[in-house]
Amino acid sequence: MSSQITVHRDDIVKQGWLIKKSKFLGEWRRRWFVLTPQYLCSFKAEGELRNPTEAIRLRECHCVKTADDCGKENALRVDAPNRVFYLIADTSEDKEQWIGKIGQLMIRRTVMVDERTEFDESRLNASNIAPPLKAGGAAAMFGLRPSRARWRLALG
Repeated sequence: MSSQITVHRDDIVKQGWLIKKSKFLGEWRRRWFVLTPQYLCSFKAEGELRNPTEAIRLRECHCVKTADDCGKENALRVDAPNRVFYLIADTSEDKEQWIGKIGQLMIRRTVMVDERTEFDESRLNASNIAPPLKAGGAAAMFGLRPSRARWRLALG
């Protein structure tokens, strides 16, 4: 699957260097990551946008959070159905930015927001994105309540 993916520059939400734990050998490798609304892709070199070494389909992910179980500073984890992806950012601030952006894209796939409601993205951070996003869980976690067959963010 990942060899057939080409990232378009207009789709890039965030990009930068992260260290990734390899699937088979468990080695830590520095990779250039590109986040789009659909995928989190890793490449061997900065600026590459074709044939990623790995592509994580965000709609299949159910959790992104700080990786306390990893034993590495500035580590985060992205939980997919058949694998947990461990990543390490250069700084704590960078880790929080990656968690926030990935989490925002995961939430947009699972929760509809009433178009008349202002959405304050600054309220999303690692501490309120970390729990798994299950049916009803995301709604309660972010103070969402049903409104005319749509979910609406209850600000305040």
